[in-house]
Amino acid sequence: MSDTTDLFPEVPLGSILDLEYGAPLPDNARTNHGYPVYGSNGIIGRHSSYLVNGPGIIVGRKGSVGASCWSFESFWPIDTTFYVVPKDDNSQRWIYWLLNYVDFKKLDAATGVPGLNRNDAYDVSIHATEPHEQHRIAAVLDTIAAAIANAEAVIAKLRQIRSGLLHDLLTRGIDENGELRDPVEHPEQFRETEVGSIPNEWNVLGILDIASNDRQAILTGPFGAELGHNDFVREGIPLLRIGNVQAGYIDFSDLLFVSQEKALALNRYRVQPGDLLFARQGATTGRNALVPDSVDGFLINYHIIRVAVDRTKCEPILLHAIFNSETVQRQINRDKGRGTREGINSHEIASLRFALPRIDEQQRCLTVLNALSTDIEHEELSLAKLRSLKAGLMDDLLTGRVRVPEDCSVEAA
Repeated sequence: MSDTTDLFPEVPLGSILDLEYGAPLPDNARTNHGYPVYGSNGIIGRHSSYLVNGPGIIVGRKGSVGASCWSFESFWPIDTTFYVVPKDDNSQRWIYWLLNYVDFKKLDAATGVPGLNRNDAYDVSIHATEPHEQHRIAAVLDTIAAAIANAEAVIAKLRQIRSGLLHDLLTRGIDENGELRDPVEHPEQFRETEVGSIPNEWNVLGILDIASNDRQAILTGPFGAELGHNDFVREGIPLLRIGNVQAGYIDFSDLLFVSQEKALALNRYRVQPGDLLFARQGATTGRNALVPDSVDGFLINYHIIRVAVDRTKCEPILLHAIFNSETVQRQINRDKGRGTREGINSHEIASLRFALPRIDEQQRCLTVLNALSTDIEHEELSLAKLRSLKAGLMDDLLTGRVRVPEDCSVEAA
């Protein structure tokens, strides 16, 4: 590919395509087999007949305004969408990439009526070129898209393997020879307990059995007058609320802050790396995340329960996995509706029972798990680079800033 300062000429989008309305097809009228039925967010069902000969492009008209989908087969676009009819010999696949490049959300925000007006869309300026060059551009972008899809599939497979491995580690563990125990070949190595079959060397414990000696094991955030709206400031010590504790991670958006002086008064509610935080009320009850290094010293509010353990007895990463296992989640779901409000409290967290090996076996399990996690992180980094490359290529190729040589050997989808 070569660089050039001669951009493709600007033309209105309506000069290269028509946007046609999809047709209603209620859910109860669909046969649930056959051709894909498209809404603004993609495939929403199947039907025995189709409206448009494929392949083709579907554009969100309401809801996900301007979102573009590609169908390799004939399809039925419903009435919240448009489907694309190319004009002249314009490449349909190039048009697909072009529509993914155009920011239609600006059009949705510019009118008081939510949705994409096709006449407004027709007026959008785009850079257009001849069909032979369109095919080459589409081929390059299809190639990078295929690489991204392959990387995503590899990551999904590795995550599936990690999930299966994690289940095995939490139920079978690793013996002193570094092998997973086998309950089928060696049933004598296992025993039945209140939480199911576990290796003989393991114990059934609760949080208080592995509690930290210098911190309260289970702590609910400050109540009532301890922390109110008047305590919040523009900058200071971050405060975690229920929305910040997501499933497996801390969400840093919409943080509140308190002053250094107020934080000192609430010092016992500060979190440390390796703490486990629980959302304790409503539909999010039981949702939990480990505290990373970047959250060290943050405060929690009334809607969060903090669990701190002795790291010489328990690896926090494994504890997090245990608390998201079917065994513990079943106990949480059983207990959370027993109070006057749906939720879970410190007493119920303390009553949860789980199986845990000795710390040396925990560390063996963690070594195996970390090796696979490192592979996933490596693949995710590669995926991020591919996505960045794709964004740059779209900007360069669809404007003509960079041209694809005529002898380019890639083939468009």
